[in-house]
Amino acid sequence: EFNNLNKVYLTRLIINTHILIVDDDQKLRNLLSDFLKNNEFLVSDASNAFDAQNLMNSIIFDLIILDIMM
Repeated sequence: EFNNLNKVYLTRLIINTHILIVDDDQKLRNLLSDFLKNNEFLVSDASNAFDAQNLMNSIIFDLIILDIMM
């Protein structure tokens, strides 16, 4: 059964989830970022592997969405 306590827990879990988007396509990064931010996720983005590595050196991400064909 999905009750109000579960909804509160999931909302807190989502709000505290930090996602990194790595893609050289700025439009796609913006689309994903806007969608995730509108759903209460904390989002960072990078356009290349070098910038992504710099972010990962200072932030622990819960999820990384990575374009491997950059």
